[in-house]
Amino acid sequence: MILESCDPSTLVGLRDRAFIGIMAFTFSRVSAVCALDRSDYVYTQSIWNLRFSEKGGQERDVPVHHELQQYLDDYVREAGIANGALFRTTRGNKSGLTENRLGRFTALAMVKRRAEDAGLPDANKMTNHSFRASGITAFLSQGGQLEEAQKIAGHATPKTTKLYDHTTRQVLRAHIERIRY
Repeated sequence: MILESCDPSTLVGLRDRAFIGIMAFTFSRVSAVCALDRSDYVYTQSIWNLRFSEKGGQERDVPVHHELQQYLDDYVREAGIANGALFRTTRGNKSGLTENRLGRFTALAMVKRRAEDAGLPDANKMTNHSFRASGITAFLSQGGQLEEAQKIAGHATPKTTKLYDHTTRQVLRAHIERIRY
């Protein structure tokens, strides 16, 4: 729903869709997404990957989902980004992009704006971190394994990944809804 709020006929819409798409499909921290360079979107072993620099100087490669690949390809092509920061700030009139790297606070404002545009309830409560929980929950509810989610998210232990899993809340609610009077 939030991805559809990004107008693909504008450069800013393409940028926002690619940025949000990365967080949604890779469960990545916003600081890792903001730190991406064009060279971190790489074709290796016959698949596109994103190479993230994470906390503690660790690097991890995450395969790119086919929808995300389209988002990234559209954005990179339209923006003409050959090197340097992958995600950049806009010019004052939003007619183009600067050479400056998009920061996490600017990304947060963008996410809140896009959530509001999408008509999401409690859009003002949406954060960059929301995508880790929703992505991990969606992955696990579709049959993904906790250990796989841990690898994608770059967590050191499955215990940390489990903190983001809201499938148990959904199950409990489903059980409660069975009560009829």
